[in-house]
Amino acid sequence: MDFTNYRLEEAVFDEMFHPDRLVRKHYAPMKDLLDQMPSEKANEIQDSVAASFRNEGIAFTVYGGDQPEENQPDPAQDEPD
Repeated sequence: MDFTNYRLEEAVFDEMFHPDRLVRKHYAPMKDLLDQMPSEKANEIQDSVAASFRNEGIAFTVYGGDQPEENQPDPAQDEPD
């Protein structure tokens, strides 16, 4: 994965990076792993996680955007079979 264009938001705590873009010590092994991972593999993992969340009915409320969050549960999943 390429973190070159990764944006750090000043008002939001970033678990992996310090505000000066240095990697936090405890995240260094994860960053090394991600640096070696092809983007296609990272996208595949993200898609799998998103599908798992939808299948389990896990949702997140995101405030401040005009678009609905994509990780909202599918109402059809709530219907009995």
